Amino acid sequence: PFEPLDDLSALLDYANDHAASVGRRAPLDVIGMPFGTGGNGNLGDQIKELESLGLTWLAVGLPNETRLQLIDAIGRFGHDIIRPGRSVA
Repeated sequence: PFEPLDDLSALLDYANDHAASVGRRAPLDVIGMPFGTGGNGNLGDQIKELESLGLTWLAVGLPNETRLQLIDAIGRFGHDIIRPGRSVA
């Protein structure tokens, strides 16, 4: 059976090993999408898990039917997901 995070981890290990074998020193930039809302229903936790695997970018879809709903969804995503996970250097 397909295990998205386990399979992704193995693929990223392979990609990083290959990059090192050909002399790449810079880390890979990796973009992905969350699988649903995460194992425990918390998207924030799933995003942290994807980051720990090596993802550096994330693409998300925000449910909406109108521009106003999209603006509201973006605001909620920023407040609920981006703001709490932000690190301060």
